[in-house]
Amino acid sequence: YQPKMDIVTNKIWGVEALIRWNHPKHGLVPPLQFISVAEETDLIIDIGRWVLKEACLQNRKWQEENLKSFSVAVNVSPRQFQNPGFYDDVNQAIEQSGMNPDYLELEITESMLMSDVEEAVNKLKRLIGVGLSMAIDDFGTGYSNLKYLVNFPISTLKIDQTFIKDVETDDSIAALTHSIIKMAKSIHLKIVAEGVETKNQVSFLRDHGCNIVQGEYYSKPLPAEEFVELLKKERT
Repeated sequence: YQPKMDIVTNKIWGVEALIRWNHPKHGLVPPLQFISVAEETDLIIDIGRWVLKEACLQNRKWQEENLKSFSVAVNVSPRQFQNPGFYDDVNQAIEQSGMNPDYLELEITESMLMSDVEEAVNKLKRLIGVGLSMAIDDFGTGYSNLKYLVNFPISTLKIDQTFIKDVETDDSIAALTHSIIKMAKSIHLKIVAEGVETKNQVSFLRDHGCNIVQGEYYSKPLPAEEFVELLKKERT
């Protein structure tokens, strides 16, 4: 679990659930090394279903322990999104956990939306009808059709870390990042910057109106028990 931080208040604003494969010999294996195989074999459907269930259960547990109430974000793979049973999987995860759907955010990529815009809009509307929210992840790395962006029922844009890492050294990237922030705010979307690693990156984002960030400058992804310690530390 990696916190999303409000850089104005220095408080945890939300959290993203990130999967690792706990291999008996190789330790924690990052998703880049196994998700593509899971996609090819359709194992991603079962993995995604499990992640949704665990993330909702964990967030509900934190709320029951009176630690803090915030949204947990879960990544959705293309195969999951295309799967006819995905809506039922989401509903089941919410119902079994007892978590208020207001505290669930699903993250999808631009490319998943653009293959069939009409179908994507219908799927998104059905999902947010449950009460959850939707975010576009890795914004700026795919096919960005701004005409369609306003039609998608999303609430958040996440600026990809490839932009953030160069805002200090590349004036063009800095200008483009500023434009993304300004555009998102003009159509009333929340904006989250991911991959934030330095104080100067935080300062740039704060100066340009992006107050929610995610990255190792604040915290690396943590197991649930270590994330609890982070929550307790914030309270004190």
